[in-house]
Amino acid sequence: LVNTMFMPSGAHLIELFPYAFSHGMYENGLGAGLGYSSYTLTTRVVAPMLAKYGGDEKLCIQKSSDCKVFYRADYSKLTLNDADLDALRQIVTHAMDSVSDILPTHR
Repeated sequence: LVNTMFMPSGAHLIELFPYAFSHGMYENGLGAGLGYSSYTLTTRVVAPMLAKYGGDEKLCIQKSSDCKVFYRADYSKLTLNDADLDALRQIVTHAMDSVSDILPTHR
């Protein structure tokens, strides 16, 4: 996310997370006046070590670095379902509305 250093104040960052993983590291716009939205995909992906934690993804991520890396850096194909697409459509619409004041107008 180093590219955010080139975003103007008032721009909006949208962060997309794989299933069962998210963090709030960039919620405050990196102190640069950026808007921020995040979304975590809802299509379940099962980590190989998940059974050891009773099927609880959050517990698995907290207790196992392998589990955290699996969910954070899962290299499987990401699947967006209709609910994901609807939510992302709303997020992008909100982001575009929030940056409309900083976009140049064309005549």
